[in-house]
Amino acid sequence: MSDINVRLFREMSEELVPIFRQSVIPLGVYGDNGNEARPIGTGTLFEVADRKFIVSAGHVVEAIDNLRGVACAFLPGIVEHDRTRLTPVPVVGRAYRLEDPADVAVLALAQEAVATFSGVRFLRMVDVELRAEPLGCGWACGFPNEYIRDLDAHSRGVAPLTLASTILRHDGDGLSNFDPFTHFLLEANRANFGWADGSGAAPLPERLNGISGCAVWQTWWPSRGRIDERRARNIKVVGVQTGHYRNRGFIKATHWGVVAELIRQSFPELRPVLGMYFGPGFAQ
Repeated sequence: MSDINVRLFREMSEELVPIFRQSVIPLGVYGDNGNEARPIGTGTLFEVADRKFIVSAGHVVEAIDNLRGVACAFLPGIVEHDRTRLTPVPVVGRAYRLEDPADVAVLALAQEAVATFSGVRFLRMVDVELRAEPLGCGWACGFPNEYIRDLDAHSRGVAPLTLASTILRHDGDGLSNFDPFTHFLLEANRANFGWADGSGAAPLPERLNGISGCAVWQTWWPSRGRIDERRARNIKVVGVQTGHYRNRGFIKATHWGVVAELIRQSFPELRPVLGMYFGPGFAQ
């Protein structure tokens, strides 16, 4: 990695990680005893007007439902031994889900649940773009199960994965369950990853289980100038991670526009404000 690329990726990471740590959280379910909380996937905090949501993959919400426990969110706390202490809180609200191929879901938080979400940030419409731009720089930021460890008898900690890659231009040829209008890809060839400081190869987790539903961000847009002309204000969430073609070295994501459409369909009262930000089609 060249010196300029090392510098640019370090700058992107320094700008993105504080936002990510406040707005992307593990999701899970309480066990049968009502005490032990088990992580399942990842969610992103998002708000439209006065409604608060957790956005994730549809199959994550389905897995939580199938376990028939109480859904929970792991809220970030203090950092110890390079791991963020996680505090589980119940998720009270209603889920709205789109099945394959879109595979996204929103958990609409009840008002009493919102009060328990302290120390976090709900992203707003100004923080997202409806579609990723191919050949730009994308980041998948989530919580692999392999990175979660017990801190003590009563709490867990996690070292989140922040993976920077290229947003590919791909028509889906040879890929199952891929719609080029609904989805986009990040390169995830294990041989091509290195630490952002240029210190050498960076190993990925053996499996990416746990990052399902995480936000995918774009930090550089080719149509907006050279990469060394990028600006922090252009960091946007562009999708939700919904799959992994492990043998092909691709991460699959669903464009955020699908999330916006799910909210439009499910919450007619939010259509005017959606239309103001995303265009008149969302106001209908």
